[in-house]
Amino acid sequence: MHLIHPKYRADIDGLRAIAVLLVIGFHAFPKFVKAGFIGVDIFFVISGFLISTIIFHSLESDRFTLLEFYNRRIRRILPSLLIVLLFCMVIGWPLLLPYEYKQLGKHIFGGSSFSSNFILWQESGYFDVTADKKPLLHLWSLAIEEQFYIFWPLLLVFIVKRKWNFFHVTVSVALISFAANIYLVSNVPVAAFYLPISRVWELMVGGLLAHINLSKPELKPANNNVQSILGFGLIIISLIYIDNNCAFPSWWALLPTLGSFFIIYAGPNAFLNKTVFSNKYMVFVGLISYPLYLWHWPLLTFARIAERATPSLKIRIIVVFISFVLAWLTYKLIETHFRSAKNGNAKSIFLLIALLLIGCIGSHCFVNNGYKQKRPAINSADLEWPENKMKTKSCIDRTHISGINYCLLSENFEPTVALIGDSHANAIFDAVNAEVVRKGGSLIMLGKGGCPPFLGVERDNNSCPQIMEDIVKNIVDNKKIKDVIITGRFAATYTGVDFGHDADKNFYNLKLVDNRNIHDRKQIFRIGLDNILRKLNDNKKRVTIVLDSPELDFEPASCINNSALCSIKYETVIERQKEYTDAVKNLQDIYRFNVVDLKDVFCREGVCTAKSNNHILYRDMHHLGIYGNQFITDSGFQFSSFTSLRPTKFH
Repeated sequence: MHLIHPKYRADIDGLRAIAVLLVIGFHAFPKFVKAGFIGVDIFFVISGFLISTIIFHSLESDRFTLLEFYNRRIRRILPSLLIVLLFCMVIGWPLLLPYEYKQLGKHIFGGSSFSSNFILWQESGYFDVTADKKPLLHLWSLAIEEQFYIFWPLLLVFIVKRKWNFFHVTVSVALISFAANIYLVSNVPVAAFYLPISRVWELMVGGLLAHINLSKPELKPANNNVQSILGFGLIIISLIYIDNNCAFPSWWALLPTLGSFFIIYAGPNAFLNKTVFSNKYMVFVGLISYPLYLWHWPLLTFARIAERATPSLKIRIIVVFISFVLAWLTYKLIETHFRSAKNGNAKSIFLLIALLLIGCIGSHCFVNNGYKQKRPAINSADLEWPENKMKTKSCIDRTHISGINYCLLSENFEPTVALIGDSHANAIFDAVNAEVVRKGGSLIMLGKGGCPPFLGVERDNNSCPQIMEDIVKNIVDNKKIKDVIITGRFAATYTGVDFGHDADKNFYNLKLVDNRNIHDRKQIFRIGLDNILRKLNDNKKRVTIVLDSPELDFEPASCINNSALCSIKYETVIERQKEYTDAVKNLQDIYRFNVVDLKDVFCREGVCTAKSNNHILYRDMHHLGIYGNQFITDSGFQFSSFTSLRPTKFH
């Protein structure tokens, strides 16, 4: 008994080509293909359509078996995946620093267990290794597809036994998933991006189309050319109006999803499908689209890591070309061999054993900290995130503030000093904590990555305004807290421009919660800071604003063995920070607060350093690392007067 496969459609391979080319364009040339990530949504619709067509048709013909279905999926998915996972493990050894190699081990385990989306969701906070340093970041979408392949046929077999209606179930699953998408994108946007519950509706759109094709011939389009042009138009509109500042997937994802629906719905004889999507070059790219998707991102990532900067346009073009070559070789030499039905069961068993082994290797690498003991030549401990080695504990249970990333407390005492802000506040927790404890106080850190320490200011439609309101209320209501320290990534927040090699990245948008018609982010910055200062002043809190440490225009990892590359000109830092520094100091004419400047610690004789006594002070281009905190402490720098009394223990 064999599964019934749909008749081959060259135009669907052409649509695959568009999807993978969009994704590659977004990753390699983001300035030119700003919405290329919608290629993943196109892939989801195609997968939902093809897999559902196979299952629906085979079930109706009583020829469906789970064993054969999973057997074919294993031989389709695993060969190329295993090669890429192994490649990353081997290439990562000489290129990656131990903490990077440790994370790669975790991601290899995620790739082999089809749980990458959950792993990336858990570590997707702003205070994390940047996305372009994760060679297997792109496997999140493959994980969602594999989760769909595992559970969708099980659900359909269950439905058949109870004689439920395919159409009703497919529509119900799609609506529930879409509703989850809309809810999560407003409340937990990272979860909306990575979790299957908010993505499966896109696969269900393909499933719905499969059911219509097989069981609802009366719903076939009256004019397939109109359908095809409409679908292609929706994808073009997506590319024009969507970028990575849009909340996604949300309603925006309907554009590429429905566009793909209409193109497939139009059938192979529609003019665009027959002339454009079925073109032999498009079909060729479509045939190798899966290994091409797998190869391109690790190669681009390793190129960036090797350069410790965004690779030049020439290098990126070369990398894309190499991706095509490797994809074709993988398809010809590996995929076609394993997809052959000959000795199919034996091939599947071999692939599963290989997957288990590489998953165990990745897990072992993670547990053993990237084997840093075996690589003594690489001194990279300073590049790890501050581990808050002072005696601290989590304070989430005591504050009951939902949505915060950072909730740390000095020892087991009632706090007398609060540190609030984004990941840059968390990055100096150890240094602030050391001073507070030395002076007899107790520090609480409250904040969320990417949320500026403002009141009444929204960032990219996320939960920052409510989180900051809750944080300030918690501080105001706690009479034992006398001092408040505020800091954040102020230069980028004020200007809307990143820095150094990442200056071409889009920085988040700001707008006022009260919907005043103000679009100047510099004015919004001043209003948001004014709001929080007024609230804290009115409640008799002593406030210190910490002007941020200098941002770097180079990767600190590049100067592990080269001190000459470990500084930035003071005048460059001044130019970068001057506007927001003036804006902060101008508010001193209105409110009473102290201002301290971390440039005083890091800048001497016309340069600002990122290395001292053979230790690197920064974790990345703008977050301080473990030794950076110690450097501040050793310098005698004071964040505030800290006149608070000795704290009392919790009761």
